[in-house]
Amino acid sequence: MALPDNNQNPNLDSGPSRPPRPLWSRIAATTKTSLIFNEDSNTVNEDGLTIIKSLLFRVGRTEGSIMFDVTSRPESQRDFFKIIAIQFPTRWGVAFHMEGNRKIIEVQLLEAEKRQHALEHGMLFPQDNVCILPTPALDDDAKIIRLNLSHLPFCHEEEILIGLRKSLNIFGRIVDVGVSLEKEFGTYVGQGYAVIDTYQSAEADIPYALLTHNVPWWNSPSRGFRATWHDMPPFCTYCHDATGTHIARDCPKTRHHKRAKIVPVKAQPKCWECDSTEHLRHACLLKKPRRTPTSPTFSDYITPDAEPTSRDLMDITEPVVLDSDDEDMDMNAIPERKDSLSDSQLEARLFDVLDNTYQSTSTPTEIVASGDCTNSSPNNGVSSMEGQSNCAPRTPSLRPRNTSTSDIFTTSTETGTITSEANSCKKMKIMLTKNPDGTYRSTKLTPQ
Repeated sequence: MALPDNNQNPNLDSGPSRPPRPLWSRIAATTKTSLIFNEDSNTVNEDGLTIIKSLLFRVGRTEGSIMFDVTSRPESQRDFFKIIAIQFPTRWGVAFHMEGNRKIIEVQLLEAEKRQHALEHGMLFPQDNVCILPTPALDDDAKIIRLNLSHLPFCHEEEILIGLRKSLNIFGRIVDVGVSLEKEFGTYVGQGYAVIDTYQSAEADIPYALLTHNVPWWNSPSRGFRATWHDMPPFCTYCHDATGTHIARDCPKTRHHKRAKIVPVKAQPKCWECDSTEHLRHACLLKKPRRTPTSPTFSDYITPDAEPTSRDLMDITEPVVLDSDDEDMDMNAIPERKDSLSDSQLEARLFDVLDNTYQSTSTPTEIVASGDCTNSSPNNGVSSMEGQSNCAPRTPSLRPRNTSTSDIFTTSTETGTITSEANSCKKMKIMLTKNPDGTYRSTKLTPQ
């Protein structure tokens, strides 16, 4: 059985394999190189000791703190506590900080001589022959702003350093400036950074200018560069307008703003059936009628013919009273209605009464049963029905199914009436006729 592609033996010769594509994050990755502390940042002395300069510009908790950048070290906090306790026995406080992915250790030394000795000799890691030199913490009143610079001119490093110092010194004291180099080959990509201190004492003669997004080059204003920083005012990322009047979505220089403006028109309601705007769906002539549920009727149990061959539905919506002088009528078969019934159930109950009344008599040629319904009071409807002639039992196949007299009526033997709190009744007449083949048919007559 063949294995899936991901389980095939990779050692088999299956042709040249395609090298994996490098990630764009690694292609576009850059490294920041300081133009001020470049010579002292990472050097090796005559003894083979690697010296790493910590380029940290942070405000310390108290005056006299020094900062170590230990991002390149794998030691734990416990190991650092041990190294600091051995090399700086007069330390007073130690704190660990995180700045992005950089690990920083702040050490407080109360004595000025010990502090100067730590700045010159740093923290030694003899197992790797590495020494990390600290940076003194800034004063408490310092206001440090880190700028990201873009669209820098393609000049030499010395020209870039001089140009950035002269272009940015109007905004504050220059602490550090640098450029960004491509990570793999070290190519300058026209980007850089700057760290400035915007604090100025009240005795200063010329105050610092406010930072702006578009910074002109010191000797060529048309060849300026752009600066961004944390919590800067909003600006347009399309035209780089820093006045705050618009953003990129509303920029007048974009293509969709240069086109003719289209006045929006409110959509008119239309019919969902024919898409006409002259009417809505509820008044549409093409709309299909809503299907209404209907209960089984008497016509569902008979076969249609040219002439009526079965009993038509009797439109009885209210209980009726059967009143007859026939001595053969079974009074116990006259029910008293309990609740509202459908037309088919009322018809079945009526034929049950007729069957029980005339099933013992002789076979007739025609049977007529008539009923007149009248209202005796607003809250009581009384109906009467008279049966004339003799009747044999009707065909059982014409009777609707799933009907039970005991579930709907109660028998009243004293009066032989059906009482109800109905407000109205209907009139009806039914004629029962026996066919030559022995079956019966019913016909609803027009009331007179």
